[in-house]
Amino acid sequence: MEAIIRAAYSDYIPLLGRKPQPMTDDYAELVASQHAYVLCKNRVILGVLILVPGDDHILVRTIAIVPEEQGNGLGSFLMAYAEEYASARSIKLLRLYTNEAMSGNVDYYRHLGYRETHRTGEAGVQLVYMEKLLDPK
Repeated sequence: MEAIIRAAYSDYIPLLGRKPQPMTDDYAELVASQHAYVLCKNRVILGVLILVPGDDHILVRTIAIVPEEQGNGLGSFLMAYAEEYASARSIKLLRLYTNEAMSGNVDYYRHLGYRETHRTGEAGVQLVYMEKLLDPK
């Protein structure tokens, strides 16, 4: 999992001037707390999804696809899984945040139906917070 996160996010280091948050997380802890999900093909991990339950929402903390598979719909597949995960728990709200400098991510999440709720600056980092209200079923 950590190798996929490194591969997926290392191109952002020069842009941000530091490692993005997903590269600094403790994945052993996230796996132990049952927040980590992987997408595999032929026993090879192609994607990682970190979902953290909140009181009234699910936080999509991290999503990463191996670079050679990016653009093939796997990220959308994992984001759809996040919606199914939330719906199965009767949770109707998904939240996420991304760095403002990663403007492609903001556009991608908007395309998936997320709306921006606010932005905050922390230690020189501008974060964009987004959420998606799931259709009641």
